[in-house]
Amino acid sequence: ARRQRQMCIRDRDYVMRHFKGYGYNAEDVRSQKTGYDIVVSNSKGATLLKVTVKGTASGFPTFRLTREEQLSSVGEPLWRLLVVSDVATPTAAHKIYKPTEMTQAPGFEPL
Repeated sequence: ARRQRQMCIRDRDYVMRHFKGYGYNAEDVRSQKTGYDIVVSNSKGATLLKVTVKGTASGFPTFRLTREEQLSSVGEPLWRLLVVSDVATPTAAHKIYKPTEMTQAPGFEPL
């Protein structure tokens, strides 16, 4: 459980750095329990994406959405699933999925 928590923190950090590196604002809103982890906005403050971050790695090849994330994927037009793979390695990568595409994400397990 500890290793998985550390991986989640690294996944979110990776995503925050990614968006900030392109000049976007990225705010961690996980504590608000909204069904997404990060709000991405442009320099004028307009919200562009509401992102749920999930990670996969050796030993943790699958993930599930929480009930809140599942509900948000249906009701929030800006919701996206961002899957980070192998965040602790030099080959870390990510892909963004729309709600209609999330079942295609490697490692996705339905509730």
